[in-house]
Amino acid sequence: MFCVEIPGGYSFVNIVQFDSSNFNPEAERLEGSGIVGGLALGFRLYWLTIGARASIASYFGFEIGTAGIDLALHFPIPGVQPYIRAGFGYAWMGDADYMDPSLSTTDVYGFELDVGAGLDIKLGRVVSLGAGFDAVFLNMTRQGISMAGSAGSVDLEENGDAVGLQMRIHAHLTFHI
Repeated sequence: MFCVEIPGGYSFVNIVQFDSSNFNPEAERLEGSGIVGGLALGFRLYWLTIGARASIASYFGFEIGTAGIDLALHFPIPGVQPYIRAGFGYAWMGDADYMDPSLSTTDVYGFELDVGAGLDIKLGRVVSLGAGFDAVFLNMTRQGISMAGSAGSVDLEENGDAVGLQMRIHAHLTFHI
């Protein structure tokens, strides 16, 4: 069975950027909360779903996007189906300019590992409504860009690595085709 899931909800992120341009590394913290949306596609075989998932979270002054593959285990309880899932993929951080997309910057990128849990309620044979919680570990790096300014409180002119945790709580609508 092919599944299409459309999630939307609230996200919180806490990122620590490390600058290693001198002997004593410095750390700078960036955190925010905002809205998150996404799309997931997958194939479900009985209690196992294998698929791809993408999300974009918008915070004040920056965005974080993820795209990757994941595996979910569903517990087949009639009418209600709890699940757990895990995945990994690509992550990026940037400053989107929706009025002029050519001015958007995405120069912080790396990988993400995520785990999640949730509950789906079958509304019919082809539709379910659910809620879930995801925790995403981020490990990103970037090269310094001269005269780049900043994204949030991160100075983009300096090289740096960043690690962080993004937590998302969401509702989702799933179509089973």
